[in-house]
Amino acid sequence: MPHKFKVYIQNDNEYFEYGTEDYPLRKEFLFGETLINFLYFDITEFEDIYMELGEKLKSLRTEKKPDYYGSLLAELGKMAEKHIYLELTYGVWADRLEEALEKEFNNVEGLLPENELIKLPYKVSLLQKQIKELFARVLDIDSGREPMGKKLAAYYNAHTAEPSDIFQFKKLQICFEPVRHEDFAEVLYPNDIYDIIGFFVKELIRREQRLRVCKNCGKYFVLRGRSNVEYCDRLIDGSEKSCRDMGAINIWNRKKNDDEVFKLYRREYKRRFGWIRAGKISPDEFYKWSEIAREQKTRCDNGEISLDEFNAWLKK
Repeated sequence: MPHKFKVYIQNDNEYFEYGTEDYPLRKEFLFGETLINFLYFDITEFEDIYMELGEKLKSLRTEKKPDYYGSLLAELGKMAEKHIYLELTYGVWADRLEEALEKEFNNVEGLLPENELIKLPYKVSLLQKQIKELFARVLDIDSGREPMGKKLAAYYNAHTAEPSDIFQFKKLQICFEPVRHEDFAEVLYPNDIYDIIGFFVKELIRREQRLRVCKNCGKYFVLRGRSNVEYCDRLIDGSEKSCRDMGAINIWNRKKNDDEVFKLYRREYKRRFGWIRAGKISPDEFYKWSEIAREQKTRCDNGEISLDEFNAWLKK
């Protein structure tokens, strides 16, 4: 039974419907979530697996070894668990393998092109690089205040001499049809994962969706609501805390540290200012000290010296 796969966006959610008629599957994500997560999916880690899959495909065609059929499907299924986009790869190849099995693996060169799998990690890595640059130049909220259309034009004009370095849009099979809750939406019927990627990149640009690099993990995230959010909601590896949780802790610590720095500085400032009346120092000596003290306070605020080091300097 053939596999089906369709993608659509409704309001602020992405919907994926796939599988077979007997085993239909459906997943839902926040808009932009799957593409951004895919940007940081290290598919090169699985190059050896895709190389092995390619070799098994070649053996299926040339040596007609049906025992490879099950192991190929199993490996493709494991990869599909890594990311929702790879569910499409699994479905496409499952249908191809079933058709090849029906033909007893005779004359299936065009049906089972092993290079398509072998080159998948390289192609995905290149796309990830291109999209990150597109985000940095066009969608990053911190990239400047120019209109997004102007940024997009500048991005493409800057790569006219080297088009291979830039993300290329291609024609997509999109239908306007009823979806869940008796609503209508543009529905993508992708042929490969590159169609899905292009679909979401286009929609991010069309919506002029603002993105930002998280100050904790260094990865892009979608800005939903306030534009001054600096941390994403990803869980930190090996922790139950998110980057946003860690950001709140960092901000609290920074404010606390800033308060302590100011208290130390202010206390010493007032003490030395009192020395002027007592005749211990001249006004010129005090103002010279205060200028250096402000520089030291700034160093402490910026983390160049510790609070203890700043305190020791003040007591000299």
